[in-house]
Amino acid sequence: MSNLDILQGKTILIGREPVNARLMVSVEVNGKSKVAAIGAMNSVPNSVSRCLPAKNTAHCKIGISAVGNITVTNLKPDNFTYVNDMEIVSKTVKPDGMLGLGKDRFPVSVNTVVEVAAKLIGADVAGSGRNGGDKKMEKTYSICHLEKVWNEYDTARTGEQLAESKRNSIQRLVSIFSSCGIFFMAIENMGALRFVLTGISILISIIFFVRGLNPSNSLLLRLKELDADFRKKYVCPNEDCQHFVGNIPYDVLRTNKKCPYCGCRYEA
Repeated sequence: MSNLDILQGKTILIGREPVNARLMVSVEVNGKSKVAAIGAMNSVPNSVSRCLPAKNTAHCKIGISAVGNITVTNLKPDNFTYVNDMEIVSKTVKPDGMLGLGKDRFPVSVNTVVEVAAKLIGADVAGSGRNGGDKKMEKTYSICHLEKVWNEYDTARTGEQLAESKRNSIQRLVSIFSSCGIFFMAIENMGALRFVLTGISILISIIFFVRGLNPSNSLLLRLKELDADFRKKYVCPNEDCQHFVGNIPYDVLRTNKKCPYCGCRYEA
């Protein structure tokens, strides 16, 4: 059976993967969206619209008719979709045709998309149970390890925000000491004491000011590093998905019991 035979009557959504910016292919199988990513992370430019199977939206789609004809359709007026270097709204293509997505004309062959989509359906059919038509037991994935990832991230992020609050308080103290220095200098009847107090105020202000210049004290820099590490670890355990599951608290993830992307079942 050819790939086109497997895909008869199916619609394939194509677009940019929301998180890792790979090319995403989605096809519905038994009422559920099956997805696969093509290429390296961050390989697809932002000019390619995101593929969001849950909302039935993408950059473009490929429809396979009952007789195996392939039609590419642009899905949004602002999108740019090309077939063999010609901009299209909807066009019938051959399996060896080339698509260009977005203003950057990100290249992908029709054959590649068709092959990936056929594998998604073939894998589902292969695992659907062949012993007397018995129903396949749905595979579940443990997310126990994600609890530690979430807790460490949440604790670290909260700690950084508290540290930033302390640094802001210190900066306010700097302003107070600077004001005190000016105040002491204005009091002439204090004699030499005003110079001592003013000097102390200036010295304290300088110390706190220099500490504030330390790049390691940047909240944005630290949070960026935390977020980058978190995105690598807080991902769906399904080896066919591996999506970053978003800033969804672990307790919510455990309650929902499924991946927000591929829909696989979770167990805690």
